[in-house]
Amino acid sequence: YHKIRKLLAKVNLGFVLLIFPRDFEQDGLATSRIRQFSEDLDFQDAKRKTAKMIGMDFQIDWRSHVFLWAFRSTLLLPGVAIELGTGKGWMFTMAVNHRHIQSLGEVILIDRFSIWSVDNVTGQPLVGKKNDVYTEDLHALTERFSNESGLRIIKGELPSVLDEVDLKEKAIRFLHVDLNAAQPEVDSLKILWAKLLPGAIVLLDDFGSPEFIESNSAMRLLALELDFQILGLPTGQGLIIKR
Repeated sequence: YHKIRKLLAKVNLGFVLLIFPRDFEQDGLATSRIRQFSEDLDFQDAKRKTAKMIGMDFQIDWRSHVFLWAFRSTLLLPGVAIELGTGKGWMFTMAVNHRHIQSLGEVILIDRFSIWSVDNVTGQPLVGKKNDVYTEDLHALTERFSNESGLRIIKGELPSVLDEVDLKEKAIRFLHVDLNAAQPEVDSLKILWAKLLPGAIVLLDDFGSPEFIESNSAMRLLALELDFQILGLPTGQGLIIKR
C-alpha cells in the first residue's frame, strides 16, 4: 500500500512538473510560481546597476525583492533604518538604484568590514577563510552612498559597537539582520528591540538557511522570550513585524 502511494505521488509530481515547469532556480529555490520582479523593469534595472557597481551578481533576486518590499513598506514611518551586516552593500545598493525609492531616509549600516568568514555561532573571524561577499573597502562603500546625506557607515564588532550608535532620541523603523552568526544576531536584536516602532519590520537574512541552523534556533528562543512571531519565508529569510 505504502509503495503504491509513493509511486502515485511520484507520478503525480511528474505531471505537475510537466504542466508547471520550474522556470526559476536560484538561491536554493526552484519554483514555477509567478514572480513579479522577474518582469519588473525597475527591479531588473536596479539589479543590473547594482551588479555593475559591486562587480558581481549575488544571484539573490527573490531575497532582494523581499528586502525592497520590506524597506519600502517602512519608508513613511519616522525613525531610522539599520542594517547589521552590510558586506559589500548589495541590499541597500539595490535600494539606491531603484527608481521608486527617491531617498533612503536616515540609514545606519554597521559591519566589521573584514574579508574573513565568521564562525556561525560566535561571529568570530575565521582568518584564512575569505568570503567573496565581504569587503574591507570602506572607501568604495562611502563613495557609492555619497548622495545619501542621511546614511552613516559604522565599522565595529556587534553587539558592542551599538554603544557608539546614538539612538537615544531615535526609533527604528526597519532592521535588516545579516551577520551570518547566531550569537551577535540575537544579542543585537535583544538590545535594539525596545527601539523598534510599532509596525517596524525586522528582516532576518539567515533564518531559514540550513547552513545557519544555529541562527534559526537562537532566534526562535528569542521570539519566545520577547513575545514576537517570525514568519519563515521560502527565500530563507525571516520576517518580523513589531506589534
